[in-house]
Amino acid sequence: DKKEFADTSFFNSDGIFTSANESVIKNNTVYSATNSGVRSHVMNVSFPIFSTWLTPLQGNYTQIAADESIFAASTSQIFKGDGATFNLFAGGFNFIQDIKLNNGKLIVADDQEVKRFDIGGALENTVSINENINTAILYKNVIYTGTKLSGLFDENLQPYKPDGPYSNTSYKISLFQNELYV
Repeated sequence: DKKEFADTSFFNSDGIFTSANESVIKNNTVYSATNSGVRSHVMNVSFPIFSTWLTPLQGNYTQIAADESIFAASTSQIFKGDGATFNLFAGGFNFIQDIKLNNGKLIVADDQEVKRFDIGGALENTVSINENINTAILYKNVIYTGTKLSGLFDENLQPYKPDGPYSNTSYKISLFQNELYV
């Protein structure tokens, strides 16, 4: 039974709309990164009622990822938690664009560099792209970075540019059946 949560969702409380910037499902609970905190709710009959949602982490969050733990990112900090409580995982970022979990590693696409952390919080690698980044992913232990202007780079700054389309903007990178998709 596959569960999906739409990319574009809004919560409405007394006529005030809060957007779900990004969401994940973990153990039958939806966790949403919003501008007013990480919101969570078990998938049950009261799921559509926003007043029944919990806010286990206050703040402004744009990114969220989950495996054994849940990681939520603001523009400058990342928190790690179990869904009920969260603690600071890493900070000092310029402007986090994306976070991804791959093979027990957290990949953080910051403004112009990508950092790879182990799940314990140890920094393992930093790749400086020196251009604005949208996203990054770890594939076969190599960091691939999607940029706003120049397409895709590996961690040795080797560019990968397709013959088309017209734009080389890399919005998201994902893995499917052992292949990278931009």
